[in-house]
Amino acid sequence: MKKTLALLLILPLIAACQPQYSQNRYSQSEAGQATEVEQAKIISVKKINIQGENQGIGATAGVIGGSAAGYQFGNGSGQLGAVIAGIVIGGIVGQLAEDEAKNHQGYQYIVLTEKKKTKSITQYAYDGDVVFKKGDKVILQTSGSYQRLLPLAEE
Repeated sequence: MKKTLALLLILPLIAACQPQYSQNRYSQSEAGQATEVEQAKIISVKKINIQGENQGIGATAGVIGGSAAGYQFGNGSGQLGAVIAGIVIGGIVGQLAEDEAKNHQGYQYIVLTEKKKTKSITQYAYDGDVVFKKGDKVILQTSGSYQRLLPLAEE
């Protein structure tokens, strides 16, 4: 029972391990695909919080884990009360854990492209990614509807 409870409580963390792509993180489907690139200049930078999408996995795991934990206490109506309390508390804690695990830091960049178009690009910030500053020249890479900014290698 303890092993089952432990597994149910870590489900939100497993669910949160969905990849988010950035300068140095690409999806498997991007490998070997041609993408459009153009040069751009950073005209504004803003640090942001990217809110992860809650899929309910954390709350579900919390409800299951909370009910199992509540079942361990009391008997009769006392046990029922403990189960209900476990469901409520577990659901809330599970949802909060999933939310926190999926939230991430990022940057909103406003760029002026070489075609004189102004664009806003929001991108995740991971260790090893370059954080651009106003005035930096960059490469704007477009793959379908996804865009990312990359450092421009100056010669």
